[in-house]
Amino acid sequence: MISVGLTGSVASGKSEVSRAWQRAGVPVVSADELARIAVEPGSAGLDAVVDALGSDILKEDGSLDRARVRSIVFRDDDARRCLEDIIHPIVRRHWETWVQAQQAEGADLIVSEIPLLFESGRAEDFDCVVVVDAPYDTRLSRMIEFRGLSEDEARRVMTAQMDANEKRQLADILIRNEGTLEQLDEKAGSVLEELRSRFVGRRMKIDMHIHTLGSWDSLSDPERVLEVAMERGFQRVAITDHNRVHVGLRMAECYPDVVIPGEEVKTAEGIDVIGLYLCEEIPEGTPAEETIELIRSQGGIVYLPHPYAAGKGG
Repeated sequence: MISVGLTGSVASGKSEVSRAWQRAGVPVVSADELARIAVEPGSAGLDAVVDALGSDILKEDGSLDRARVRSIVFRDDDARRCLEDIIHPIVRRHWETWVQAQQAEGADLIVSEIPLLFESGRAEDFDCVVVVDAPYDTRLSRMIEFRGLSEDEARRVMTAQMDANEKRQLADILIRNEGTLEQLDEKAGSVLEELRSRFVGRRMKIDMHIHTLGSWDSLSDPERVLEVAMERGFQRVAITDHNRVHVGLRMAECYPDVVIPGEEVKTAEGIDVIGLYLCEEIPEGTPAEETIELIRSQGGIVYLPHPYAAGKGG
């Protein structure tokens, strides 16, 4: 599954790109929406925010007065950092739950719209980061016209974020929003095609070295091992028990599109050699060169699992 981060400066048009991708069938999650969930009435997140900023940030119905919070945090850097320290961990937990659900449903491409992606150090969480950019004056006008902010308030919000030029430099893909809404939607469609052609179907998450109860050092049930691997987003697993291949062969027969049968052979020299795609067991104690030839004669792939680990025969 390919995970794409979508970000950009405030009022750059990233939400419109997000909506365009949703219309195209891509699962999209919004950090802003998760942040709203994090401070719903009665939540621990809202209680923490009230403790930090005071009860006057609440409306009469007990919900968060966002305009009041905004007026505080964009005038006070310490208050803003305090708020982020409360909200960001909660948002991340909600996000991780969402990602796991998409993996379970078999999504091949997902998008996370996160306004403060770079500011919160989240870039490494994604296979690709797309930045939507628009001219400063255009963004300022949008915030005044569409969000009802004063010019001073809009400038404070914009100043609190990372400089737009820095975001452009950090982008894997940049979408310049300098025209009409229709033109932006067209650019969004082109970038989505690029993402699918560049990433989807070209990467696979594989665990190349798993032991099960077929090994002397493991009690793991192979069916459960496979189940957990799938839950964690692996598309393939190689069962490479010590000096045994029977479990790998049985599992590969049951799950031919998922399981790679293999064996970790302890050679005569004490070296661990793994063979993948085996159909016959190679006896423990076979010399290393002969082990390699036997793997290759079966059409298998040879690799050393831990060549530099002390005590592992590397």
